[in-house]
Amino acid sequence: MWLLGQSRPTPEAKFVTMAVRGDEPTASPELVEAARNVRDWDKVGLLSAQHCVSPWVLRSISQSDVGSLIPEESLHDMRRRTRAFVLETLSLSQVLQEALLALGGKGVPVIVLKGPAIAERYYPDPALRPYRDIDLLVPMEAHREVFDVCSALGYAVAEDHGGVSAAANGTCESPLETRFAHRETGRRLEIHYDHLQIGLRPHGMADVWCRSEDRGFHGIPARVLALNDLFLFLCVHLNKHGFGGLMWFKDLDLIVRREGPRLDWEWLGQAARDEGVQTSFRYAMRLLRKLLDTPLAGPASALANGGGNVLHRVLWREAEVLNLSVGRWRRAVQFVPGDGLRGALPSVVVMGRRSDKLRALGRRLLG
Repeated sequence: MWLLGQSRPTPEAKFVTMAVRGDEPTASPELVEAARNVRDWDKVGLLSAQHCVSPWVLRSISQSDVGSLIPEESLHDMRRRTRAFVLETLSLSQVLQEALLALGGKGVPVIVLKGPAIAERYYPDPALRPYRDIDLLVPMEAHREVFDVCSALGYAVAEDHGGVSAAANGTCESPLETRFAHRETGRRLEIHYDHLQIGLRPHGMADVWCRSEDRGFHGIPARVLALNDLFLFLCVHLNKHGFGGLMWFKDLDLIVRREGPRLDWEWLGQAARDEGVQTSFRYAMRLLRKLLDTPLAGPASALANGGGNVLHRVLWREAEVLNLSVGRWRRAVQFVPGDGLRGALPSVVVMGRRSDKLRALGRRLLG
């Protein structure tokens, strides 16, 4: 079917993807062959930066003689971008420490999401996993204390996706997040009220907190998502970003490679169904194997063979994902009835938990 796309990835996209395959950055005959087919090395550098995999790609290049095929100017640009990622990550490490100390001082429990929580646990070298902001999960009822802390640290609200109002009005729609930006440095601190952020309160949010694990960051206590919760969260996060983040695919890939036997595929499938994100989960598995040749076996292999439903495969075409050029279509994933039918109907059609969404939409329209 033409709607699903049959085009092959460009040589540049193929090289970037090949460079991040495996347990750690390595040279392979396939990578050398992919390098010989590249016509635009500036595009390779741009794709690597856009997908936040520049450190991994550059490390793979350094492990081989691929560098001799790359124009010096393009290679210099890749090195410059990698240094910028490293410096930004170091700066954000300080942001994380300050936020954890301040929130802990107010007694606010915190789960560290994404970047810093993943880099230390699953990457062979944390420097290979850059991040552009700090994402923290806090209980919704603590949002006022969080606002006070962020203001005291010099942050102002950049975007508030229903945070205060949804927490105050008590409707079944779940607040998504509040994004803060530092008034002087512009550093971003994103406060999440649930980890899936589909716009409905997760069924098992209390259990997510109970299952979360202690993890110190630079000696400061905090928590991280349990393994299976983290894996499902990353699948849904990928869908919200149009399956367009190679770095997030790499996170999933390394979790499978490092923790595969501990992943509970039956639990993941049931939790995905309960939360209305089953197609996000299944399609992520299909794309994960196609992109990074992730070693999925048993139930995981069956999921990868099945993939997402037709709507997912039309909206987020496999060919575009493999070409590292997919768009977002965030409204098809997140239920935002506060934006009227435009913010509600796409996710009703594409995602699960339709009865919950229709009831919430009815209350909005009738209230």
